[in-house]
Amino acid sequence: MNYKEAWERYCNVSNWREAGQHVDWAYEIEADTIYIYLQGSDEKIDWKRDFMLKPLRWVYGLWIHKGFYAMAKELYDDNNFRNIFEQNGYLKRFVLIGHSCGGAMALLTVALAFYLYTTIEVYTFGAPCIFWLNSADSIIKESKNIRITNVRLNRDIIPKLLLPFGYRKNPGNHIVLESPYFNPIKSHLPDSYNKAIWNKSS
Repeated sequence: MNYKEAWERYCNVSNWREAGQHVDWAYEIEADTIYIYLQGSDEKIDWKRDFMLKPLRWVYGLWIHKGFYAMAKELYDDNNFRNIFEQNGYLKRFVLIGHSCGGAMALLTVALAFYLYTTIEVYTFGAPCIFWLNSADSIIKESKNIRITNVRLNRDIIPKLLLPFGYRKNPGNHIVLESPYFNPIKSHLPDSYNKAIWNKSS
């Protein structure tokens, strides 16, 4: 699967579920693959957590964004999500797709899925930075079963916002597309990604 197909799947989700305080997610199972979709910020509580900049110590000696950790924890604490996540470990392929903070949660979920699934793919769109001072690149490279693709628009401010505060670029391959707008905030919206991705495809 490529990032265009991943984005198309994300845009076609209609059965969003809610975990904790407005952490929206959805899933699909097809053949040997489970797809998890994680929605980006669209309510005040989301933006509040986006600006919880203080890092906290996490696994592998990494420091991560406190707000995105809180969202990922609410997701994993949800019984429905945890049951679907853990009971489908027999499937060979695990695919995470998320926009904005949904992409940040997808990157954090990789650590949970590491021992359950044979192949893990992550597609983020406009994801903010989540690792402070140290990048997780070396850890990802050591694992041959994880593939991460980060897509952002050149004028999208969100993937760049935390860099001045000591945060590092997210691990994985980076694809930068031309934004259809000059406005850095508007360039972060799903509609902007939709236009940029399909303009690239045409």
